[in-house]
Amino acid sequence: MVIAGIVLDNPGSYLLMAAFVVVHIASLGDETLLDRWCLSSYSVKHRNQWYRIISSGFVHSGWIHLALNCLGIWYFGTLVEDLVGPILMVLFFILSVIGGSFYSMRLRRFDHDYLAVGASGGVMGLMMMSVMWVPTVKLGLFILPVMLPGWLFAVLINWASMVFSLTDDKQRISHEGHLGGAFWGGLIGAMVMMLVFNILGDVAVDKWEEGIALEHSFVSILGPIGFSVKNHELLLRWVGMRYNFDYSMSWVLLWAGILPVGIFWLLQEIRPSIFKRKWWRK
Repeated sequence: MVIAGIVLDNPGSYLLMAAFVVVHIASLGDETLLDRWCLSSYSVKHRNQWYRIISSGFVHSGWIHLALNCLGIWYFGTLVEDLVGPILMVLFFILSVIGGSFYSMRLRRFDHDYLAVGASGGVMGLMMMSVMWVPTVKLGLFILPVMLPGWLFAVLINWASMVFSLTDDKQRISHEGHLGGAFWGGLIGAMVMMLVFNILGDVAVDKWEEGIALEHSFVSILGPIGFSVKNHELLLRWVGMRYNFDYSMSWVLLWAGILPVGIFWLLQEIRPSIFKRKWWRK
């Protein structure tokens, strides 16, 4: 995309970051905006303000919070966008935000009014997709100079978030939102990967030079939801990944880091009393 003579390789990612900044600046001049847009379980359930499950992903509690989520979009949003295009990347981000909001409200359903803000759920969803689709990615924390394989980092983050969600964290870091975004983003990532690789598996690689078979397959299945095939660059990337990466660790991530988050959710739905023991809260 070219805007005012400037080439934007990742317009979807830049659009999200710009939206975060604009909304945050607007919230500085309107003190009620944060209250009106934040995730509020009471307002959603009793006032039918369902827009909050999405709007909460665009408001932030401060500049550091904003910067960290913009950094996450810069890292993971651009990578996902390089593989599926801007429309699907933004869609997957929003779906992860929605997943994080619902996950949070279910895990904290006994709270009178659960409150949370930030794009972390969407960023976590994009991170899961990035690590799953590009298994050679390595990640680390600012406070730790050690870089870990992406799949291992994601597994540790999810398990840590499950543990922290059981503590009396009064600073209101939405660990539940992180988990929900990671869970639904990870499921979306797994489904997209299986769908695309199944398509590629049914098409001979030597047909790639012609482009006809691959383009027809992708357009017929992914075209209606925004997959861009104006050029063959995206398809070429998926072909290269399909036949050059070892995806065994991606499935380890799915089974060890993403599905346990779903089990954690189900356990709290079935037997919430299990997680109310005092030893969890110390």
